Amino acid sequence: MRWLSGIIAAIIIILFLHDASVRIVQGAVVFLSFCGLYEYFNLIKLWVNPFTQYAGIILGTIATAFFIFYKNQSDLFFLVIIFILMITFLIHLRGEFEFKEKLIRMAFFYLGMMYISVLFSTWGWVVSLPNWHFWIF
Repeated sequence: MRWLSGIIAAIIIILFLHDASVRIVQGAVVFLSFCGLYEYFNLIKLWVNPFTQYAGIILGTIATAFFIFYKNQSDLFFLVIIFILMITFLIHLRGEFEFKEKLIRMAFFYLGMMYISVLFSTWGWVVSLPNWHFWIF
């Protein structure tokens, strides 16, 4: 039965992409990024505490929105990445764990969050291209 729900979801997505404006699709991409970050941080909850989970979801969603809506400002783009990395250091370099354990936790947090944020941001960038329907499909 999963294939049936997948076909129905694909039809709804195709109809949505066909008629939606660029900003609505970009907003949907930010929402999907939020959902992906939520799922990712639920998968790694053994490696991060609840505060870190919520911080990762919020920072990742903000990063996705920033990368989509401010993509032409490359200086700010790198500043946001560095800012999020610094917050990651502040969150993970405290506590009672050994340094190696802290680095592993930081890698799970930062690399997973940035991977999802940048991956979804590319969908937001593609939507702003001419003939974006062709590139999406």
